[in-house]
Amino acid sequence: EGLYVDSSVIDDSDYISFIEKSFSKEFNQGNQPINGSDTVRAPSTAVIPYKRPRRDEENTSMLETIPSTLSCSGQERFSSPRVQLSVMDRFLELKIVLLADVLAKRKFWMLPKIVNVMGVCQVRGELTAKHGSWLLHIDVTDESIESQNCIVASQLLEKLLGFSVRQCEVLSREKNMYELSRCKERAMEVMKSFQRLDLVLSMEIHSQKEKLPLVVKVLSLYEALAAC
Repeated sequence: EGLYVDSSVIDDSDYISFIEKSFSKEFNQGNQPINGSDTVRAPSTAVIPYKRPRRDEENTSMLETIPSTLSCSGQERFSSPRVQLSVMDRFLELKIVLLADVLAKRKFWMLPKIVNVMGVCQVRGELTAKHGSWLLHIDVTDESIESQNCIVASQLLEKLLGFSVRQCEVLSREKNMYELSRCKERAMEVMKSFQRLDLVLSMEIHSQKEKLPLVVKVLSLYEALAAC
């Protein structure tokens, strides 16, 4: 609606009051309630301005996301990296014993024990077969004993050789001379390897004196330390 004002009839004060009422009427045409106060209130859908968190609030939120070193049970902890052992620590882990000491103490044992011994070996005789199993005798010398007769376990010999007595018997019946010669060369290599000066022998020591020590495992010192 246009507004027509006769300036000759209405003075200045009445004119200003008339203009204010006209603007108030146009503002309220949308059936909006007239706000009694002079301040304008924000509608309910107004966007709340972003509030930057304080530094202490940031630290608190960060701490909430970091897992505790203890689990709910209070027993599990973060897995720490494995500590690299020194050469001396690994050597101590082998628990090398003197052969003379264990032979003297075995009479007090209830059951056989397996111990680690470092010594020089000398093969006695030849590699033979008995009752379908390999048989080899060696003399072991360390700083505590001059010589001790020991038996190499047949399972260990078969593992080192790579073939059993039965397989050699089959090759012999078939007259497979090529494979038999290869087996013989392998046997010579194994027997020669027992003469190394850096062997760690795992021996099964029986409590009965008449039973010879049984070598159940043999490794070089390097291999034994690497396994620790």
